Amino acid sequence: NYYNHKAAQIVADKIIFMMESDQSLIEKEIYIGIPDDDYFNMEVNGKNLSSLPFTADNGKTVYPDDENYKSTVFFNFLNRIIVIVKEKYPSTRFCTLAYLYCTNCPEVDINEDLAVAICPINKNCHNSYDEDSSPYSLFMQKTIGKWREKTDKIFIYSYWQSMSGGKFYPRPMAKVVQKEMQYYLKVGVNKLLPEGVVDFVDKNGKYDRYDMNEPYIWLMNKLMWNPYADLDELMHKYCRIVFGKAALYMYNFYSLIQKGWDSADTFVFCATGADVYIKQFIIKAGITDKILDCLSKALSEDIGEAPKRRISNVYDILKTQIDRYKRIKDETMEATFCGLGKDYILSDSSMDIENNKDSVWNRTGQLKEFKDYNTVADYDEKAKLNIRILYDKEYVYIGFQIFDDMLSDKEIYYNEGVPVAFRSDGTQISSYTETYIGASILNMSEYFGYITGVFSKPKDQAFFICKDN
Repeated sequence: NYYNHKAAQIVADKIIFMMESDQSLIEKEIYIGIPDDDYFNMEVNGKNLSSLPFTADNGKTVYPDDENYKSTVFFNFLNRIIVIVKEKYPSTRFCTLAYLYCTNCPEVDINEDLAVAICPINKNCHNSYDEDSSPYSLFMQKTIGKWREKTDKIFIYSYWQSMSGGKFYPRPMAKVVQKEMQYYLKVGVNKLLPEGVVDFVDKNGKYDRYDMNEPYIWLMNKLMWNPYADLDELMHKYCRIVFGKAALYMYNFYSLIQKGWDSADTFVFCATGADVYIKQFIIKAGITDKILDCLSKALSEDIGEAPKRRISNVYDILKTQIDRYKRIKDETMEATFCGLGKDYILSDSSMDIENNKDSVWNRTGQLKEFKDYNTVADYDEKAKLNIRILYDKEYVYIGFQIFDDMLSDKEIYYNEGVPVAFRSDGTQISSYTETYIGASILNMSEYFGYITGVFSKPKDQAFFICKDN
């Protein structure tokens, strides 16, 4: 409860207890941050505090609709903790993240011993700030400027190497990183905290993410020393050092990857998957045969075991992914207009699409493709998905069906908050349905509709309505 003085005292007491128990912590930064989600509601005695105005300890009042309301509440809470801890240990330093609802610069002052890492989590990684005029990019530029005025102890927590699809695709981030480094220097920020993915070697001696992205990781480290370095010259140097006689083929390979990346303006963020990387930036970019040819010719050179292992790993993964995503057909549909009103659209008769063949829901298109995200294989027919969309002047209506006849109708129970259910053959269901209706991929922490839970009956249906705006 960020609103509560006693909660701040308890957290501070816990930190002091930890430091007393381990004196080495006195010389280290103490990190205090929000959970990795956007949940903020705090209800006390039936009253939701986050729906009320809040007056910070410095006398500034913020209101729930203010963009920095939540960050003001949190940083006010954080300041209380810091003051209490510093009474006992005056030299203690602290760190936190300006992340999710704490990204906005608050109305309270920032303690001189608090470092703040600004996290542009929803930024488009495809483009640098000067190339991207999206609302979120403009918001982040404005926000970084406000933080810079508030304190000089700020970091940029970048997501340059945080790649969910990074083991499937060599993400050419160097140009974007260079431009963003130059931008940060221009606005007076010279401290970076890049997030990355730890890569472990498998039984075959392969480092998926590192082998796939090694030149860009190397280039990013070079840019740390000189953000104005010649990237093309550095890429030539990297290929000569690492690949020897195969240098030209590999240089051409990475040039083609860059060409594919530059061929579309598709939104990319830290959790973008191989479906975008492979399908958009390789297959649709028309470079499939050329990149595989470059890798094949590089492998034919006498270059030694280590570089050959690197190249063969990249080749095997890309060939597998390309073959996989070539099998996926694009599936599109348009929502159907229905002006008969919400009550009619959501009536029992209309929603009985199995028996009422004249239902308005049976007059719209359907989305049926439902594939395993990792293998891109079709799910069993019993687990097929059927999605239909209607709209009128006020709402968008989304309906979907779950076709899993093996789901048991037994009571679902919870184990430490996680729903557990079993199929009729006795096997445990390992996951449950979570569906969000989001406003924008640029701000996925906000959504109009949400449903979660295990569907315990065959052919269960769920219907959403959400405001058109």
